[in-house]
Amino acid sequence: MIRSRLYSLEPKGIGTPFVESVISYITRLADKHRVTIHTLLNYELIPELNKELSCSISPKLFWVNDNLRKLLGGYKYSTAIIKVLEKLTLRNDLFYVNLANVIYNRKSIVIIRRRRAWCPECLKESEKSGYIYEQLLWTLQIVKCCPKHRIYLQHKCPRCDKSLPHSSWRGKNGYCNYCGDFLGQYKIKNEADETDVEVSIKIEIFLTKLKDLSINLCQITNGIRYIIDQKFNGNCTDFSNYLGLDRFTVYSWYGGVCIPRFQNVVLICNIFNLDIASFYNNHFILKDIQECEMIKNKDIFQTYKAKVNRKLTDEEKNLTRNILISYLNRDEEPISLNAITKQLDIDHKILRKYFTSECKAISLLYKNYRLNLKQKRAQILHDEIKNIIIDLNKQGLYPSFEKVMNFIRSRHCSYGGTDSVRIVWREVQKELGMYY
Repeated sequence: MIRSRLYSLEPKGIGTPFVESVISYITRLADKHRVTIHTLLNYELIPELNKELSCSISPKLFWVNDNLRKLLGGYKYSTAIIKVLEKLTLRNDLFYVNLANVIYNRKSIVIIRRRRAWCPECLKESEKSGYIYEQLLWTLQIVKCCPKHRIYLQHKCPRCDKSLPHSSWRGKNGYCNYCGDFLGQYKIKNEADETDVEVSIKIEIFLTKLKDLSINLCQITNGIRYIIDQKFNGNCTDFSNYLGLDRFTVYSWYGGVCIPRFQNVVLICNIFNLDIASFYNNHFILKDIQECEMIKNKDIFQTYKAKVNRKLTDEEKNLTRNILISYLNRDEEPISLNAITKQLDIDHKILRKYFTSECKAISLLYKNYRLNLKQKRAQILHDEIKNIIIDLNKQGLYPSFEKVMNFIRSRHCSYGGTDSVRIVWREVQKELGMYY
């Protein structure tokens, strides 16, 4: 009987829309072995990755360069990590915990979120079932809401108000990387928009068929050509105007020069009422497209329109300028210019072109705000370490760096990394006359 090096842990939700992500699986695997995800990656997975890829990945750079995100798809690591996990666990059903067969080039990695997102209700249900895992569905940038509970996904911890990376060296599924709070205990009342729910349901159905899906890039081009030829009489310009896309992008799709990214395929399938898996396999017919009537109201596609350079009317200029000034004068915490462009649905190039001084003032205000937050976090960290060192000294214990790290209650030490904490630890010891 062959024994596996790691526990042969079964991935959750295989063959269902709620399949867990590869990062969630690695986190559960680390927890099963009673080690941190940092230890599992550095001593087991990364050495095997180096053998699989015939390269030398530095464990330190693996975390710095956000390579955990690349494990989810669209990069050489995504297929290699599955082979490594299957080799170490002796399982053959791990191919479905990432999107390596859907994201077919490096640039398509943009469909994967840079930060974590989650549905509190789903986390609460998984906790009651005895195991907490995070779904592959939540890692997609295009998915804005949970199709099961019809609420928007959360992107910040309700307690510490921080956006969270996909994992950290001691991360746990369903818990904040900074304050350690459970992310499923807060109720969300805002219901998702029906359009966002429809897109999430489309992807939900697609993930159930991921097990039997085989993508051929030529079939994607043939699918685009078939829609344009049959619905728009081969006119790529009409197709691009209908969807609000750049016509040169559509021409490149039609000619097979480049392949549409996954998010564009999802939007096209949602608009023409097509099944995503059927589109990839070219199993749809003309009848499926013709059942979807031409929608004259273009406002329906406002969410999906590409931001293009356009001229603003005088009325739009005055209205936008007043809004920007109101952002500068309000008493609430400042927001970034990028967030403002998303709220106004205007490209940042247009804002900087017509409202240069206002944009510079907003950027400077936000920069100073972030700097103040950084200084506050550094001061909190300094005071926390100082109190711990004094308490350890009263107990007759030498305040070594490892003991201080064990006693730190706040997760502010995650800011800047362990090296920054070590610098503050030495500074506090010098202040107290304990370091020579």
